[in-house]
Formats: sequence, C-alpha cells, structure tokens
Amino acid sequence: MDLNNSVETELKKVRQELASYKIELYQTRGYLQCILQNSEDMIFATEVGGMLISFSKGGEKVLGYSFAELIGTYIKDLAENPVSFENFFNSSGQNGPTVQLDLAFRHKDGGTIYFNVSLINLTNREGQIVGKVGVCRDITLWKKIQEDLVRIDRLAEIGRIAAGIAHEINNPLAIIGEASGWAGMVISDAKGLNPEDREELEKATKEINLQTRRCRSITHELLDFARGSTPALTEFDIHDVIRDSISFLKPEL
Repeated sequence: MDLNNSVETELKKVRQELASYKIELYQTRGYLQCILQNSEDMIFATEVGGMLISFSKGGEKVLGYSFAELIGTYIKDLAENPVSFENFFNSSGQNGPTVQLDLAFRHKDGGTIYFNVSLINLTNREGQIVGKVGVCRDITLWKKIQEDLVRIDRLAEIGRIAAGIAHEINNPLAIIGEASGWAGMVISDAKGLNPEDREELEKATKEINLQTRRCRSITHELLDFARGSTPALTEFDIHDVIRDSISFLKPEL
C-alpha cells in the first residue's frame, strides 16, 4: 500500500513537471512567434544544413518573398554570393556560438539589400548543433550613405587637383598673353612687312589672345568648381559660341 502511494506520488509529481514544461514550451513558442511576426529585422531559422524552417514577417517585407515561397529553400540561395554565405554559415560552428558579418542578399525584384547578419547556433541538451538562427539588420541605407561619403571625398580630391592644375596653367597663360600683346604691337609698328604677311601675323596674334582668354575661362571654371562656387548665369550670343567652337576644332576636322 505504501509502495502504491509512493508510486502515485511520484507519478503526480512527474505529471506536474510535464504540465509545467508544457506551459513553458507554449509560452516560449508564443514569445518567439510574436518576435517573428512583429520584428522589423529579418530573422530566420534553419536546420543544421541551412534549409529554412522559419522566416520572419520583417524578412518577407524587406526581401519581397513570402515564407510559403521559401519552403524547401536554403538560406544561402537568397544571398548575392552563396559561396561566401556558406563559408560564413559554416564558420559559426568553429568560431564560437555567434558570428557576425555584413552580407548582401537579393531582393525578389533583383535588387541588392545589405544586412548585418548575426548567426547563432541552436544546440540540444548534448551540446550538438541542431540548427541556426540568423538575425539580420537592414544596413542598405547606411551603406549608401557610406558610399556617398566616399564619393564626396573623391570629388573633393578632384577639386583640389583641379585647383592645382588651374594655378599651374594660369602662370604660363599670363606670360603667353603678355607676349602676344607685345608681338601685336611689334607687328603694328614693324616696317618692311608686306600687307599680306602683316595681316596673317595680326590674325595669328588675335587668335592667340582669343585662345588664351578661352583657357583662362576654363581655369576659372576649374577654380570655381574646386571652391564649390555657384555658377553665374550670363546671356551670350549662340552664334559666337558656334564660331569659336568651329575655330577651336578646325585643326582636327
């Protein structure tokens, strides 16, 4: 009789523990399901080989796939570089329980989405890895800002180079302009020149002056670009621009 009571007591205790574990399991499952349903991050779970077994609503939204479309899919196949992702996926078992890396994924429409991916091992009571969970934060905007900053730095460097070139060109242009002006006066006062030669020389010095002014205008534009100046709007005769352009390009035509 005492033995029966003892067995009954133990069974009751086991039932209570099982009921407690069951409640805890349901609560945990509900909690995890709530996270998957409401998180804006892409959260996925896979079996040990990488096949998807769970995919958050945030992931569906950011990549454009529904979980129903991804059933039977391996998570690496969503990555822009499956081989790199697979290496990262496998490293989580070697470099500790959690690894982190910035990776690119393909959107359903073909675009690229960048994520900071944290990969966590799921283990059983024996410590064996039975699956993995990935928490992915969308960093596409941050990446774009980073690329824009790099582009701005490059433009700033181009501006500094342009300013240096403009200053270097301005010095010989000033000398050419002075020499051309002096040559023009010499030609006007020179004796013994026949009219045709004088006309050709005067035409040449005028062309030198014109192209010198043109080069100065270009260097000023380079300096304005380097300083970030606002372009000035002026009226001009389009026919003059066409004539100057033809004259400038004539030797190459």
